[in-house]
Amino acid sequence: WEQGKPYLDRIVLQNIAGSVVGLQRLRTGELDLIPTLTATDIIPLRGAKDIKLDKAPANRWYSLQWQVDTPPFNNPLLRQAIAHAIDRKKLVDIVMAGQAPISDSPTPEGLWWQSPEVKSYEYDPAKAKELLKQAGYPNGVTIPLASPQRTPDTQIAEVVQDQLKAVGITANLEPVSQAESYPRVARRQINFTPMNWTQRPDPDGLFRILFYTGAAQNTTGYSNKEVDELLDKARALTDMQARKPLYTKAQQIMIK
Repeated sequence: WEQGKPYLDRIVLQNIAGSVVGLQRLRTGELDLIPTLTATDIIPLRGAKDIKLDKAPANRWYSLQWQVDTPPFNNPLLRQAIAHAIDRKKLVDIVMAGQAPISDSPTPEGLWWQSPEVKSYEYDPAKAKELLKQAGYPNGVTIPLASPQRTPDTQIAEVVQDQLKAVGITANLEPVSQAESYPRVARRQINFTPMNWTQRPDPDGLFRILFYTGAAQNTTGYSNKEVDELLDKARALTDMQARKPLYTKAQQIMIK
């Protein structure tokens, strides 16, 4: 409808399980466009004469999530042990070919509510082993880890499984289809899993649905009265500079 823009009779969107199939269809001409590719996906496309690669900043945030109100992850020492056991730089190097920045919070770099004061748990396998003992698992522990069959979640689960094994945590991978993954998470039938969300134009749009007590997409069971109060206060303000420290404090609490 904009002057000079090309007119299309229709656009067909297909939900394809896995980038391998999507890439094959792109190369054979069955698809015209794939909107999201990982760093490893683009390797075979480099140099292809009939395919154009457009690079753009992304705001997708990848994480691991669990139900903090359900055993065994209602044990904060176990959660901290897992956090210290994960080498996020190596994870990015393997899964994203080193092309993704490492975030210390649900807020990636470049957004006005991101703060350098917010720091996550550093990679420290020795500390992870000690925390595992303090958590009541001196001989290690076995946990299920859902492995959604989509890129890059499957790879994330495999790398995390390997890293946890190094500190005495056995993560049994449980494959789950792309179509069933989030519905099962929402029904709280999956406890521990890779997860990803895109950012919203305002932090209230993401923090409110994920971390506010009883929120619609709060599938982790997270509930903290102080965080609720900080999000309520920040929502009522229009001054970005006045809101930023409230979100900083909220993220520090959530990460801890």
